[in-house]
Amino acid sequence: MDKNDGVAGQQQTAQPSMDSELTTEATNTGSMGHAWGLCQRPCIFQLNGFCAKGEDCGFCHLGHHDRVPKLDKQQRSLLHQMSAGELLTLVIGPLKAKVAELGLEEPARELLELLEMERASQRSCTAKKHPKLPCIRKTMTRMSIAGLIGVAGHSQTGAEFRAKLLAAVDQLRRQLH
Repeated sequence: MDKNDGVAGQQQTAQPSMDSELTTEATNTGSMGHAWGLCQRPCIFQLNGFCAKGEDCGFCHLGHHDRVPKLDKQQRSLLHQMSAGELLTLVIGPLKAKVAELGLEEPARELLELLEMERASQRSCTAKKHPKLPCIRKTMTRMSIAGLIGVAGHSQTGAEFRAKLLAAVDQLRRQLH
């Protein structure tokens, strides 16, 4: 087992189309975008049998069977040392690949443009050489869209960008719902 693997997450092996009946499977707010790896973390109460918040719960109530890769502590520490531009450069490539793989280029266009504009506004956009970077890139290629957006949102970009990023993700979830 890869030490970068985690048990909680959103990645699905199925690659639904926009017309798939999976677009209506969300049972609550946190489940929106589940079929595309855009949902929230699993609800621990639902996993244990019952969530009192029901439809209003902000966590996903649908099955999360696949192991989702996570960055280890050293990798996260390295990302925190990067500038926002470096981190966004590292995230955008795997994110674009995941969006293309799922056929979400058009619905995710605004989200990707937001990330590209923020990256362009940063000074440094080239990640410095580090021995852990290949492992980080490999893990990122296996992460869900929500996981990659989470990494991008932890950059040194500031609260205003994070708010715009969350709004763009919410809009994408609603579009796919």
